[in-house]
Amino acid sequence: MGVLHANPHTQETEPPIAILVEFQQDASEATLRELHRLSWNFSHSPILITIEPNVMKVWSCCEAPNADRKLADFLVHQIQPAELANEHKRAMENDAARAMHWINLVSG
Repeated sequence: MGVLHANPHTQETEPPIAILVEFQQDASEATLRELHRLSWNFSHSPILITIEPNVMKVWSCCEAPNADRKLADFLVHQIQPAELANEHKRAMENDAARAMHWINLVSG
């Protein structure tokens, strides 16, 4: 687990840009829901990034968690290893880089 800050050396107290969580195995929906709830409630971080063995997901924490909504409603972007290994590898890497660029992270 980690927290991404615009400037980790600042003296100011600022909300983190993103919360990153890496799993050693696939995460259950219940775990992801609870993680989303905790991330939404943590210092107003707009983004949660989860990394599982076969997928990286970017979640929006700009809206309050809602058990009546599908978890996928909060999913902003998803990248699977197979997408990076195909003939569009360069384009997908560029898309991933743009998705993770700090301006996109700051703006949500």
